[in-house]
Amino acid sequence: MEIGSPDDEDNGSSTPVDQLTRIRQLLKRPPIPGVQDWGIPPDSQQACDPAIATKLAQFHALKKDPDNPKHFNDSLMSNRSFRNPHLYTHLVEFVDVDERTTNFPPDVWDPNDVKDEWFADNIGTFLRYR
Repeated sequence: MEIGSPDDEDNGSSTPVDQLTRIRQLLKRPPIPGVQDWGIPPDSQQACDPAIATKLAQFHALKKDPDNPKHFNDSLMSNRSFRNPHLYTHLVEFVDVDERTTNFPPDVWDPNDVKDEWFADNIGTFLRYR
């Protein structure tokens, strides 16, 4: 019997665990032919950088504090400076992130392969002379 087939209808006799299993099976993404685990690499076997481990442990301790729990995202969102529209640019510069990178291989999407005719001003020119 296939998932989602008419024989698989809920007749009221299934347990919540059976229903949860069925829902998980329905929501599970189909495998990609020839690609194991959707291309997600296995866990790293290298030891974590001690400075990063310490920082993460500190954030976890703040989050799990029974008296005064603090979540990093909540603290960030409550900060008035976070509402500044220019903050994003400063954060990108501070963290030194290339915001145009991608996890796709270059043959699927190369963010540096941008053609002139893709820009709005050139699209208008193309449409005008068509």
